[in-house]
Amino acid sequence: MTPRQRLIVGVLVVANAAVILAILVLVTRPGVSPVPSFANTPSPAPSPSPSPALLLPPTDCRWRATQLLAQAGLGGTVVITSDASLEFDIPYALEPDQMVDEAAQTIWTAFDVALALREYRCVAYSQVRVVILAHGDQADIQINAAVSTADLVAYGAGALSEDGFIDSVIYSAYSEREPP
Repeated sequence: MTPRQRLIVGVLVVANAAVILAILVLVTRPGVSPVPSFANTPSPAPSPSPSPALLLPPTDCRWRATQLLAQAGLGGTVVITSDASLEFDIPYALEPDQMVDEAAQTIWTAFDVALALREYRCVAYSQVRVVILAHGDQADIQINAAVSTADLVAYGAGALSEDGFIDSVIYSAYSEREPP
């Protein structure tokens, strides 16, 4: 190999390393945290809500919530209603041997997303509502949960116990059985 060829190969190796490093940085995106989980560690004490001028518009908050749901492996829609409710509508496909309880756990993921939205200046909602529509072979089951944002933030900060938080959540479920 001639010295010129070695120089070209060396430059290409350095260029490849730079491209790989740039891709790594773009993929990991420092500063964008994944959806926090209540089970891991309590969130720090909530900071005061930012002034309305610093809040993200509802369309950006819906987009961010949908993105966080996707990162958690879920689909669905997110709406911030005119009565200041953050609403998640999440479909869940039940496998033949899967229990409905597993679909119900999705509610906790939605609560995690709602809490994570506060880090993105999305705080213009006072209640979080989650609707899970679990589709299965035997029945379609709708699971609803609603909680005030104040209770969710208090729980995330460790100021409200898990039992206290569970007591503050309003649950309901409906089942549509298919005829035999």
